[in-house]
Amino acid sequence: MEIAKRLIVAADFDPRNCGGRPGVRSAVAALARDLCDLGVILKVNSALRDRGYNFITDLRSFGVGVFADLKLCDIPATLELDAALLAENPPDLLTVMCGAGIEGMKVVK
Repeated sequence: MEIAKRLIVAADFDPRNCGGRPGVRSAVAALARDLCDLGVILKVNSALRDRGYNFITDLRSFGVGVFADLKLCDIPATLELDAALLAENPPDLLTVMCGAGIEGMKVVK
């Protein structure tokens, strides 16, 4: 990983404090705009669940990397499906829980 891309900025906004789901979307997008082209990676999780995996591509359009902090944890077959869905909008980083063991983690490549 390049030195410039080692800074990860959390985009964890509480909908109760920023105008609900629309406020979260706006706050994450504003943060991405503020960090535009600085070489940082934006960590998102709840916003991805709200907006869907296409949000990864939307955030990238602001010139930031994307860390999908989804903490994927399920049986290998389901993890494989998640990986297939993410392949259309791949994040730079992804969290996968090891509850499904090595086999579960291997299918999310």
